[in-house]
Amino acid sequence: LKFIITGGYHSLAISVDNNQVFAWGSDTYGELGTGSVTTAAIAPVAVAMTGALSGKTVVSGDCGVGFTVALNSEGALASWGFHGLEGCLGDGSPMFNGPPAKSLVPVQVQGLGAAKIQSVRCGEKHTLALTTTGAVFAFGRNWDGQIGDGTLTNRNQAVPVGLSGDM
Repeated sequence: LKFIITGGYHSLAISVDNNQVFAWGSDTYGELGTGSVTTAAIAPVAVAMTGALSGKTVVSGDCGVGFTVALNSEGALASWGFHGLEGCLGDGSPMFNGPPAKSLVPVQVQGLGAAKIQSVRCGEKHTLALTTTGAVFAFGRNWDGQIGDGTLTNRNQAVPVGLSGDM
């Protein structure tokens, strides 16, 4: 393996030989990326390279609680799994307080413009992305200001983080 990451309830790995992506653990919201929902996978399963990952090479990623974010070799982000009221997938889809919204196929993270991402990290229900120029974008739950945009508003697409003050 050339990359491995653990989340709260699931894990992600990328193979050395063919950049194949694998996931295992909880799959309540489709966070394993197989295109369907199961209870859990106790052994690694292949992530379906469909939707926003079709024809792409995944180089890294991270796991939040119930969702996964992948970084491809072109510097773009794709996500799948739980979206919900928090906007965890960052794809711009509506946030609502009903049955948990989710995507079983990878969707493109919106709001990044032409920015190229070099690193991505997930919290429980939010994501931070570092660009090749040193800018930071964030999306997802912001109940405690974890997005860093000066608000307490959940973000369903990436917004710039204001790097000022102590930063």
